[in-house]
Amino acid sequence: MKEIIKISLPNARFRSKHKQANGNKFSHRVVFPANVPKFGSHILFISQDFVKPDPDNPNQSIMYFYAENNVELSKRVILSDGEVVYPKVTTTPAELKEAVSKKIPQMEKDKKLDEETVKTLKENVSALEYLKDVYGFTFQSTGRKYYKCEQHDSLVVDVQKNAIYWNSQGVKGTVVDFIMKVGCKSFMKAMEDLDKYYSALPQDKKTLIIPSIEEKEFSLPDKASSFSRVKNYLCRERGLDELLVNKLHEDGRIYQDIRANCVFTMQDSLQNTVGAFIRSTYSNFRGDVAGSKKTHGFFYESCPGAKKLVITESFIDALSYITLKLHNHEPIDFNVLGSDSASTINETFRINYLTRPEIHKNIDTVILAPDNDHAGTKAIESFKEFIKPFHHIDNVQFDIPNTKDWNQDLQAEKEVGISL
Repeated sequence: MKEIIKISLPNARFRSKHKQANGNKFSHRVVFPANVPKFGSHILFISQDFVKPDPDNPNQSIMYFYAENNVELSKRVILSDGEVVYPKVTTTPAELKEAVSKKIPQMEKDKKLDEETVKTLKENVSALEYLKDVYGFTFQSTGRKYYKCEQHDSLVVDVQKNAIYWNSQGVKGTVVDFIMKVGCKSFMKAMEDLDKYYSALPQDKKTLIIPSIEEKEFSLPDKASSFSRVKNYLCRERGLDELLVNKLHEDGRIYQDIRANCVFTMQDSLQNTVGAFIRSTYSNFRGDVAGSKKTHGFFYESCPGAKKLVITESFIDALSYITLKLHNHEPIDFNVLGSDSASTINETFRINYLTRPEIHKNIDTVILAPDNDHAGTKAIESFKEFIKPFHHIDNVQFDIPNTKDWNQDLQAEKEVGISL
């Protein structure tokens, strides 16, 4: 019988899950505590099949290893020239367990946390109200379940899941996750802070009621008989290539609704329309149609059989990227995938990679081309980690616009008098 080595870590160490390229299983991304000898701050990817809840501690999970198999970890290192690299280190499960065991006293302190208190806090502290009360943030509703922070535009609360998403700060999860990340606090300290906050709440606010939200069935907006307003907006105001816009309109990928909005349709790998994104031609309004599967994104096969895939963080940026290449007489030897936002880039790539043969059978190069801002930088760092399981993609590149985004680059060329 094979010898099994077990290592228990706090659940907060299991930062995210990534779907494996060869099926439906996930790998956990585990970050070891900084004070673990030799392996502090190192990252380990381990299949979900080998991670189980710790029966002796609800706040921890156990990783299972075969003793004879080596373990490979990596660590993010910034070189003197600013380049970010991820050197790997190989060790044995026994050596890794020995290093972790030196942190057992801290883990034992975590075990003393009252389970009922943890359960009460997790189930009854409102993420939205906590951010309002403790941090003074104000929010605007952006849909039936989402609230966007007015002070930080990448901070969003999902009231149905009672979850916080702050893309620019790498926060994705519960109030506890937020406190640990933003406050640089341990799990125990975060729970203590949350307990003090909860204890001071009036009795009528100590029970969280999750709003009941009925999911709407997706339906495309009504199509107008004309396309003139949208075509003028995309070609003359945004600078997109007219032949490209005409082709997309003929294929039903772009059309004008009865309110003269521009509608981008999202399709799955079988060309079924599964969502739509609306962009006003008169104002700054933009948003997804209710019921849309927005992580399908906007895939356009500009070069059948291409070995390169360019990923942008918006649909118009994807088309702007093509237009810029056409204008500069550069080859269109790539296909494009426009994401709904910077925060959905990884999931949009994963879905399209796994379901589209034109991607997973052909590409050997991925070019990530997000906006030139803080969220874009975060998206690049996140993608570097995310792309690792896709081993046969030999080349991952990054292309950043000169201005904020690719459409601004395109419009900048128009403003200096270059004819498009």
